[in-house]
Amino acid sequence: MQLLLSYQEDTDRILEIIKSFQINSEEFKNDIEIAFKVFISENTDKTFIEKLTNIVSTKEIKWSKVNGAFLPKQIRYFINLEILDLSQCQLEILPDEIGELAKLKKLDLSNNQLISLPSTIGKLTQLSTLILTSNKIRELPAEIGNLSALNYLIANKNELYALPSEIGKLSNLMQLYLKENRLSSLPASIGDLRELTFLDLFFNQIQSFPVEVCKLSNLTDLDLSYNRIASLPQEIGDLRNLLELNLSENQLESLPKEISKCKNLTGLYLRQNNIQLLPPEIGKLTNITSLQLKQNNLSSIPSQIAHLKRLEYLNLSDNQFSVFPLEICYLKNLDRLEFDNNKLQFIPSEISNLRKLEGLSVYGNQLINLPPEVSNLKRLDMVSLDNNLISEKDKPSIRALFPKKCSVFFDLEDEYDLEEE
Repeated sequence: MQLLLSYQEDTDRILEIIKSFQINSEEFKNDIEIAFKVFISENTDKTFIEKLTNIVSTKEIKWSKVNGAFLPKQIRYFINLEILDLSQCQLEILPDEIGELAKLKKLDLSNNQLISLPSTIGKLTQLSTLILTSNKIRELPAEIGNLSALNYLIANKNELYALPSEIGKLSNLMQLYLKENRLSSLPASIGDLRELTFLDLFFNQIQSFPVEVCKLSNLTDLDLSYNRIASLPQEIGDLRNLLELNLSENQLESLPKEISKCKNLTGLYLRQNNIQLLPPEIGKLTNITSLQLKQNNLSSIPSQIAHLKRLEYLNLSDNQFSVFPLEICYLKNLDRLEFDNNKLQFIPSEISNLRKLEGLSVYGNQLINLPPEVSNLKRLDMVSLDNNLISEKDKPSIRALFPKKCSVFFDLEDEYDLEEE
């Protein structure tokens, strides 16, 4: 590379030196990448670039972490480029010439200072991955709908307040990441993305559940957590292939019974809402393995919860339970149960049915003792009993109920060690 720099003003000599190297070596490819960064500028001769690209036939440039407020327009001469990494370059503007890279398949523009994209971005009809994370983009150009080959659009952490209706033309889009933006709604055309499997809208300002999303029959993962959604439409049941649904940190007060039609659901996350009742139909979600209901207003659960035979994780912390629901004791695949900060006064002896239980957390209740049957829970390795009404004299006998390997906590920071007694 030092040799190349010594001939920086003599482009013909540079080309001769490059030609003399072993082009296929990885070390040489790294030097060529550096050469691009050093020699390509607004004043670089087109002929030099064309000769350089003919020698190298480069398909990938990683221009990451090269500080500069602009990208040279000469980038258009790299017509064979398939991968272009411009992340962390402090770019403020993307030149129109970017649209002339007709063979481009992956474009990474993450961690820059971009406010917008040029309309010519729509010319990249072979582009399959577009990464825009951590910029200041306020809107996407309508021409983005021309990216017919796009599979992955990642636009997290921007300032998007709306999406163009043309986004519905991305007929091959499979994953759409839009978390941490300012979206308050979605265009109706979002329902046309029939190949979409993953949609992330975490931490936006969405007021109501976008019913158009329910047309996405191939959707497997939907994250609408940290929004302002107060209710779910009946059409939620049309998402028959949904595996993961995250609606935590919203304003939900109930769930429609139609959610039971999402029979492939394995994870349902509803933490920190205002839910007071669960529909009995929730018992039809027989494939569910993880159910998060922390920080709601539940005081009971339907008996049909006992039908969730595959449930492994259940969190009912920070609710209004005064009685431990007996139905939980029929969930024989449960390995983690969290019931913190309720008003429980006792735990039924039937808890011994949960033979696969490994973690039990019931701190912040009104428990005085535990049933001796908990000694049958041989797999337990963590029990949290902090902030209950258990007396000091009863702690040794309670600790003795659990396996020696099990960490038992009676105080917020201290593990109770039986052997120290």
